[in-house]
Amino acid sequence: MNKLTKEQVSIGVMAILHAVGIMGLSLPDEYRQWFVPLTPLNLVISAFFVLRHERSPKWGLFALVAVLAYSVEALGIHTGWPFGDYWYGSPLGPHLFEVPILIGLLWLLLLNGAAHWARRITKSKGGQVVIVAGMMVALDFLIEPVAVELNFWTWYGVDIPLTNYAGWFGTALILAALLQTNPKFGNNRVAGLFFWIQTAFFLALNILLQ
Repeated sequence: MNKLTKEQVSIGVMAILHAVGIMGLSLPDEYRQWFVPLTPLNLVISAFFVLRHERSPKWGLFALVAVLAYSVEALGIHTGWPFGDYWYGSPLGPHLFEVPILIGLLWLLLLNGAAHWARRITKSKGGQVVIVAGMMVALDFLIEPVAVELNFWTWYGVDIPLTNYAGWFGTALILAALLQTNPKFGNNRVAGLFFWIQTAFFLALNILLQ
């Protein structure tokens, strides 16, 4: 039997973690509470396995994008722009300025994963940026109902405002364009598969938590 490659190990670990998360978060409330606090740990482990496969990483650029994404979230929390009026609960880990510290990292990982597939759809840089933004919004349609149900965040007054999706598209568009300044960005296949693992994770929870 051939030895597993590093990519296969990384993908396998992330798939197992998310499968356990699906099972745990779909349990009744008295048991679900054991799994919800593990969400930040799942994200940190996934980030390690995604980022270790970057071929020509520009860590300064990655850090800048994560900080900008975090800053937009902080702006949203305190002003209601560009996403709408919402606040974060405790399951996503420690907060700074009322925003989970890891939220910028999550944005970076998802943008990275979407970029992997955008590069395979078109060679146009502009087209890739639009595709990344569209994929991010499509994923957010799956994320929102689950996030609200699990108290990741809560919306004031309405369930999920349309401004949220417009804000996601605009933010993703700008951040993806910034990441495109690295000509090798989007070559990480593990990041691309992480995007689909996240998609399957939230799709499953949308079904199971109904």
